[in-house]
Amino acid sequence: MTNALLAAGEGEFGLPPFGAIKDAGFAPAFEAALAEARANIAAIAYGADAPTFANTIEAMELAEGLLDEVGGVFYNLAGADSTEARKALQRDLAPKMSAFASEVTNNAALFARVEALWAQRDGLGLTAEQGRVLELY
Repeated sequence: MTNALLAAGEGEFGLPPFGAIKDAGFAPAFEAALAEARANIAAIAYGADAPTFANTIEAMELAEGLLDEVGGVFYNLAGADSTEARKALQRDLAPKMSAFASEVTNNAALFARVEALWAQRDGLGLTAEQGRVLELY
């Protein structure tokens, strides 16, 4: 059986196929999404190429795409139609999501790439929007 939550963009208008989503699919979907996001962050942090806005900041903005999709569906559903099973999953997910956020925030190699970009920001030819995004990082 395929997990509908991992079938990103396969529903009407590129939305998840909501009719096929089952509560039992959320935990494995979050595990898969967290694994993908960790791999994406590691690829950015430990990439051999010198940091650029594209291979660092833009890549970071996209690194958690599946996690954002799965989380968006779950948290909206749990907020609109809370059940004991969904509450239990929220309690289980909270430390996992917190640990992932801490991993990203405290990744020294990733920070070094962002710091290198910040140090050379005036010479990067960034748009005002890109400069603001870099500043926020």
